Amino acid sequence: MELTQAEKRLWANFATGEELRLGEDDPLGDDFDAATWGADRQIRAEVIASLMLGAAEGVAGQSSRVYLTGAHIVGPLVLNGATLTQELAIINSYFDTAPDFGNVQARSIWLDSCRMPGFGGWSMEITNTLALLNCRAESILLRSTRVGIDLEMSGLRVGGNSDLWALDCSGLVVNGGLRADRMVATGGVNLTAARVGPWLDLTGAQITVEAGAAALLSTGVVVEGMMNVSDIKTNGMVDLLGVNVTGALMLTGARICVPPPVGAEQHQALSLEQARIGQHLLAPQLHLDGQLNLLGTKVEGVLELRNATLHSPGAIACFADQLQAGRFDGDNMVVEGQVSLVGAQIGRSVTFDRARFEFPEGIALDAMQISVAHNFELTEVQAQGGISIYSGEIGGDLVITGRTPANHEIKAGPTADLTAMLPVAAVDGRQLRVAKSLLLSDVRIDGQITLESATIGDISANRVTMDGDWAIETLVLDDCTVQRDVRLNDCVVTGELSAAGLQVGSDFKLNGGSISLGLRLENSTVQGDTSIAGVSAAYLTLANLTANGAMVAVISSQVQENLTLEDVTGAGSVVLTGTTVGGSVLAGGMVAKRFTPTSQVTGLLSLNRATIAEVSFDPSLWPKKLELDGLRFEELRHEGGWQRILGRSSGAFRMQPYTYLANYFRGTGHDDRARQVMLSAQRAHRRTRPWLVRLPGLLMDAIAGYGYAPGRAVAVLIGAWALGYWHFREFKGAVANPALYSADLIIPTAPFGLEAAEGMPMDGVAIALICIGWALSIAVLPAVTRSLGRN
Repeated sequence: MELTQAEKRLWANFATGEELRLGEDDPLGDDFDAATWGADRQIRAEVIASLMLGAAEGVAGQSSRVYLTGAHIVGPLVLNGATLTQELAIINSYFDTAPDFGNVQARSIWLDSCRMPGFGGWSMEITNTLALLNCRAESILLRSTRVGIDLEMSGLRVGGNSDLWALDCSGLVVNGGLRADRMVATGGVNLTAARVGPWLDLTGAQITVEAGAAALLSTGVVVEGMMNVSDIKTNGMVDLLGVNVTGALMLTGARICVPPPVGAEQHQALSLEQARIGQHLLAPQLHLDGQLNLLGTKVEGVLELRNATLHSPGAIACFADQLQAGRFDGDNMVVEGQVSLVGAQIGRSVTFDRARFEFPEGIALDAMQISVAHNFELTEVQAQGGISIYSGEIGGDLVITGRTPANHEIKAGPTADLTAMLPVAAVDGRQLRVAKSLLLSDVRIDGQITLESATIGDISANRVTMDGDWAIETLVLDDCTVQRDVRLNDCVVTGELSAAGLQVGSDFKLNGGSISLGLRLENSTVQGDTSIAGVSAAYLTLANLTANGAMVAVISSQVQENLTLEDVTGAGSVVLTGTTVGGSVLAGGMVAKRFTPTSQVTGLLSLNRATIAEVSFDPSLWPKKLELDGLRFEELRHEGGWQRILGRSSGAFRMQPYTYLANYFRGTGHDDRARQVMLSAQRAHRRTRPWLVRLPGLLMDAIAGYGYAPGRAVAVLIGAWALGYWHFREFKGAVANPALYSADLIIPTAPFGLEAAEGMPMDGVAIALICIGWALSIAVLPAVTRSLGRN
């Protein structure tokens, strides 16, 4: 084989491994023209093959190799199946035919800034390094190739043949690292089942594919170290299904924009399904048009999606069901579509600080059955769509807050806004378990928030605006168990606050704010104090409340309809001071140690069947209409106000309040007051009867106070006797003894027999005395009987 001058120089340099430089300009530009390179830069491929196959001998003590720069390599470089003992280094050169290195065994092959139609390197075995740095080719095939140290493909530009993968590295094994940063590929990149050593670097890669094709297929890739796909830009799917990265996986600033297939709503942009990440998955500033698939992914460290933008309107934008991660960082995320974390397990915390969710079709953030070891934080979040933590378990705090105003200044509105459409709850925390606190602060919730059957350490809500919209029950705490306190401060609830069956281990406190419909705290148990202060509500219902604390207080509040305290039991003091009630206060069956009513009640105050250890009858504290049937007490303050209090009884007459009060006075040694109470009872009863029926009672009241005023009866008796005596003195011939005749007329039994004697006068005075006598007997006899019974 006759060699050209350039080939002779290459042959000569081979023995010592010296570089042969045939030109300075590179062939990578789009305007490259091979015809501009003269014959003096041409090297036949067969010459290179002959040297690599041992046609020339090396120099003792020197490392022989082909080291060529600026050459035009003519013809096919075919080394298929060869075993090469020398290194090959070709730089800034142009291959007019794709080299064939299939099944080659070599120490190292180094191609830098070369232009070629393609590169065939399937099943190669490279002991040291394989480099295709800054090269430009239509396709590169490295399928099932094994590289002992590193595979260098930085700056590679590959693609153009739509029928093939632009870069096919399926089954590749690299004991060192694989570097393909700044790669530009027109066509897909296939890394299926590749196995790479300490690092795999695709930073800044740009991959363009036809519609519907995968841009990066890396299913089952194993990286014994770090995988960096930061700043990658593609218009096709990046498939990392089942990858196993022992170090960190980095996707910082990656931009994957996959147009949806025609007629399809759901399409994937980035799949990490069933991936295993030994350290962190870092994807800040990630931008996806299409779904992020994290189904069953396991991340030992932090999963960071800070400042990520996920765009998949009307569909699931982040599918992370059954995710396992050390920590989930979703701060400043912007998501158009649903985020699904169903069944996820997070070893430390979940944070969504200043995140934005838009999924008005339903649940924007679905964290049903999530398990979080520490805190779940939604701070300054804006959400169009519901948030579900149904049946989740949180080992620390659940935080849903806006920005807390400095020095408690009043601000224009909440900095966090959660909005849900019919029929999705804005926050669904049914059967949720929170070990520490649920913190709600400076947030507007348009839609229902439900914590039905949840178990929570304590609940604290400050300056929260809740609008139930389609739901009557805006805040639902039904059958919820709170181990410590419930504190709701300055909250505005448009709808009903429903807390039926609530179990509170310490205090329930509702301070300030308003509830447009009302509060239902019924069939509940509060171990500490129950306090409602400065609240405006349509109604307050605390029926069947078991209150074991020092007080149940509704203070300085406004209730448009009824305030219900029926069957409240175990309470210490029940205090209604300063509260205005537009309807009635219904406290039937209440059991309390002390009771302080409010006078500002439009309707009535009902204490039917109530049992109060200590009660005050200060008239200024009581409303104008009362129902006291069955009221029982042990100690009475301001006893002198009893007449005004009992006189305010409304409805049908009830004897029990008078009887019980009279017995109380007798028990304290005040028989005179007891008689006054019973006299008032008779008068009150008389006022409820027709006018004609009242007349006998009026007579009995006037004569002897229904028998409860015996002194008055004696006075009437003496007066009647004196009248008779004075009158019958005029009958000197007919009445021998006016005093006895007057007494005989008055006493019904006529003990002296003068009344029946003939000739005795029976004029109007006599008849009046007889009537007075009988009236006195009827009126005084019961009093005498009661007195004898007591003695």
